[in-house]
Amino acid sequence: MKGSVTLGFLLETNNLTKEFKGYKAVQNVNLQIEEGAVYGFLGPNGAGKTTTIRMLLGLMRPTEGEIKIFGKDMKKNKIDILKKIGSLVESPSYYGHLTGYENLEVTRKLLGLSKSHIVRVLKIVKLDDVAHRLVKKYSLGMKQRLGIALALLHRPALLILDEPTNGLDPSGIHEIRELIQRLPKEFGMTVLISSHNLSEIELIATHVGIIRKGKLLFQGTIGELQARNQPILKIETNYPEKVLEVLNSENIAAYLVENMIETKGHENAAFINKKIVEAGYDVSQLCLHPRSLEDIFLELTEEKETYS
Repeated sequence: MKGSVTLGFLLETNNLTKEFKGYKAVQNVNLQIEEGAVYGFLGPNGAGKTTTIRMLLGLMRPTEGEIKIFGKDMKKNKIDILKKIGSLVESPSYYGHLTGYENLEVTRKLLGLSKSHIVRVLKIVKLDDVAHRLVKKYSLGMKQRLGIALALLHRPALLILDEPTNGLDPSGIHEIRELIQRLPKEFGMTVLISSHNLSEIELIATHVGIIRKGKLLFQGTIGELQARNQPILKIETNYPEKVLEVLNSENIAAYLVENMIETKGHENAAFINKKIVEAGYDVSQLCLHPRSLEDIFLELTEEKETYS
């Protein structure tokens, strides 16, 4: 159908590139974000996340490449596209001497919306009980939720959040995480969230894009990323060096880490345990450790770095 999003992608880029005086901060990035996804855009500080987001929001012009959002070309339909996007880039903007409600009222008037929108977003971000408190008396987490409320005021189809949990304590991080998880389920919203906090993204995202030095290293579901690596079997025994020889003789690649044997990709713990015992050695501990997203991320980026 004419005007529909290719393959169901709500947002996609084609060879998106941004160059600053000969330095490519973003290099040929091809994002593909499905409708209803929580897309975690991961990478260390300086990886190109914020630069990419600024281009997606029309705040920065790409050096090369294309951006399509809602099936429309950003260059030709910038205003129409931005009307359906809410965003929080870096720190939220607010008036500290006004209440939360009054901050929302300022934006509501600018957008020409009814007051019911304020009531709605205050409930979504769970600030309705402190709506009439001065924002300068809000905690950092409450300020971040107010920033998200401002972004949600006009009922966007796409919400873009740049490092929304930066500087928050565990309680504030939990509040933001809970909010983001609710948005697609309860309001049919698609969320793009950038972060360098890998373990945090693992808890909330359905899809992941990993960027480093401006290059997109991986893109897919959380499950697809985790499937790239099998779990590690850790073995504690009375003679680790001897047991290592036994496993190697069985063509099982194993190695010593802090006096424990580790073998990657062998889920058949019973077989390994049997071979060790048959060789005459004791096994005091045998544990299968699943790979975390952070483990996989580090391996992925180190691999790319090695062969670049």
